[in-house]
Amino acid sequence: MHDAWKVLHEGRRGDVCLAVDYDVTGRIEARFSDLFAQLAAVSPMPLPSVFEALQPPLGDERGMSGADYVHRWVDSVREADWEVTSVLGFCAGGTFAAGIADELERLQGAPPKLILFDPETPDALTLYYHFHKVVGGLAAGLPEERVAAAQEAGRLVTESGMPLADIASELTAAFQGLVPIAFEAAGLDESFADELSLTYSSFLTYLIGAGDIDHRNAWRKSTVVSSRSPLSGLNRYTPEERDAMVAEEIKCDLEHIDLLRDLEAASILRELLK
Repeated sequence: MHDAWKVLHEGRRGDVCLAVDYDVTGRIEARFSDLFAQLAAVSPMPLPSVFEALQPPLGDERGMSGADYVHRWVDSVREADWEVTSVLGFCAGGTFAAGIADELERLQGAPPKLILFDPETPDALTLYYHFHKVVGGLAAGLPEERVAAAQEAGRLVTESGMPLADIASELTAAFQGLVPIAFEAAGLDESFADELSLTYSSFLTYLIGAGDIDHRNAWRKSTVVSSRSPLSGLNRYTPEERDAMVAEEIKCDLEHIDLLRDLEAASILRELLK
């Protein structure tokens, strides 16, 4: 199997669907694997072959730009000679999905369908949201006041007006300083602390890379499936702004974390993939 993609579903030959997300153990958000498990259970029609993007090995992503990620994934598609008919993206993966769709249009001569779930262009608020969440995850090994102080310091960094890459560097250093203390206090293996720190750094590199990509043209031709969570996806924009950003928006009465595990979203995707 190509080191840039993993199989989510073996389906129709000559019909490939690509899915882009940052999948990591322990996340609370549903995954594309959840969505396609639902879809396979409810859909009588044959499904395409589905491949999900793999991140570079931990550490190898250092210095990668958004274009580097896109070329890594698209080069693998070219080598495999897949005929890609649709590209999916979740959160910041929606920005990478746009970059992949643009490259595939040039490669294949026709654009694949672009279907996005709560797509986001990472900004300082995105970085703070994830910092707040991962620091909160260390609460078992840190005093409550230290967790709160770290989260407040992270907020101030993200509101500083610094470039996103500099904010990411500050947040990474702060998180990596807390992890070994929390793991030692909780009696957890130090090797897992190292892996967690590397994973967080990798994820921020992914977010910054997504911010590099000009997704506007591809998004204008996309269909977006939106949750009801007010700070997720297109919900951060006015109705007029979101109408101009995408070709079609389908709203679901679901929280962001459940969007990829619910039967409603699976049924919507089934219709869009026809």
